[in-house]
Amino acid sequence: MTMCDKRRIAVISDLHFAHQINTACPGRHGEYADIFLLRAIHRFNRYIKPDAVVVAGDLINFPDDADAGALLLQLKAYLDKLQMPYIVIPGNHDPLPEKFYQYFPEQKEITDVGDMRFVSFTDEEVPGYNAHRSDDDFAKMRKAAQEWNGKLIAVQHVPVGYPGEHDCFYNYTNAPEVMKTLEECHYDLCIAGHEHAGLPVKKYGGTTFVTAPGLCEAPFRYLVLDLDGKGNVAVQEEMLSNDPALELEDHHIHTDFAYCNENLCLAKCGELGRIFGLKSMVFSEHSGHLYFTRPGYKEMKYFTEGLACNEQKHVRIYDWLEAQNAIEPDFQFSGIELDFDRNGKPVIERELMPRFSFVNGAIHSLSASLQDVSYEDTKAEFMRMNEAILKSGVHALAHPFRIFAWGRVKFPAPADLYLPLVKLLKQYGAAAELNFHCNQPDKEFFALCVEHGVKISFGSDTHNLYETGEFYPHMRMMEEIAPGAVASGAVLLKIKDCQRLAFL
Repeated sequence: MTMCDKRRIAVISDLHFAHQINTACPGRHGEYADIFLLRAIHRFNRYIKPDAVVVAGDLINFPDDADAGALLLQLKAYLDKLQMPYIVIPGNHDPLPEKFYQYFPEQKEITDVGDMRFVSFTDEEVPGYNAHRSDDDFAKMRKAAQEWNGKLIAVQHVPVGYPGEHDCFYNYTNAPEVMKTLEECHYDLCIAGHEHAGLPVKKYGGTTFVTAPGLCEAPFRYLVLDLDGKGNVAVQEEMLSNDPALELEDHHIHTDFAYCNENLCLAKCGELGRIFGLKSMVFSEHSGHLYFTRPGYKEMKYFTEGLACNEQKHVRIYDWLEAQNAIEPDFQFSGIELDFDRNGKPVIERELMPRFSFVNGAIHSLSASLQDVSYEDTKAEFMRMNEAILKSGVHALAHPFRIFAWGRVKFPAPADLYLPLVKLLKQYGAAAELNFHCNQPDKEFFALCVEHGVKISFGSDTHNLYETGEFYPHMRMMEEIAPGAVASGAVLLKIKDCQRLAFL
């Protein structure tokens, strides 16, 4: 390792997972802690890519409840999805260590990840939600430091600081001794949780003290720590929620009507939309799913035969419209994600179109999905289909080039069609949807959209509750393409600017 090498650690704490709403502390949304954790995990795996993840205690809220073990096992199943090592410790709301670690049997007191050594502490709780470090743990602190030339990191639930200089109500009864030992043993970092508001980063001697905020309270924050070879620690606080001041809208949320949904329902999506700071949201279901059976849709009958297919007898679209009666006016909007047949005709009854406030149009199939077709013919069909979709009057073109990323078409996304498609979008006054579900959108295409005045529609393409309003990658890409444009409101399509449609 060179002095310039960096290591990254993600830290989450205080989930307070429970099945029931916390009426005693209504600001804690522990009833959705599993969703928060899963959202964080997918960010870590796909975008943040830390070398390790630390979970600093209070995974559940009621350690003596009959379902405590089941809740811990559910959280462990999610944590096991992490593509990097994780370190988890119990907090004062978790079962005692001897029981807690029955659910996390692979966790160790000392965990080495590359040149980082994590030393975990399960200190005794004392009155006032404080802690006390035992003689055995002081011995562990010293032993862990011996013959270790890499980074040393203490992981504990309760923050520690010198009395009189500590910004937290909670502390260790033997805090000066803890602080002195950390310094003498040359610990680089001390990670804690417990204080839901989080604490300012402090440094004493060579040790940086970091306290993660509570994941269960808005705006649902976690920390990203970057350690360099000189012992410096850069701390970035990020949130799972969107900034309400940006008034972001999610124009692409599926429900339990979708064959590809994982755990969705209208009511929970609506609750999470508010929790995650959305201005408004659109329930946008696949039209092909509403007219065809699951096997029929999988066989692409919507594409090859369209509404003329006898599968049309399996009509759920009226149930879908009925379900829209439960949505909350001015926050939730009724939408549809239109499938199109191979002739470019929408898979929907024309007279139903005025029922929808927002319409996405999408290519989910091409002839190359069914037979051997040349790249040039595939590109020509792709543009013909897009023009048919845009002529129909949709508000947004969903995931514009994703058909090539899916593997359903053997060819790469044709970059030479970026500008022609942008010009078509401009011609028909439709937005391009920025969508990261099952693909990585190309910045070049969306930069061209911004350059040519084509609006951008934010769509999460939610298939799992954790994805509701998940615009972390959207915001990162837009800041690279057009810094400040989202905050100014200049580039995003807004529902208030969309007219209800009838097909031309």
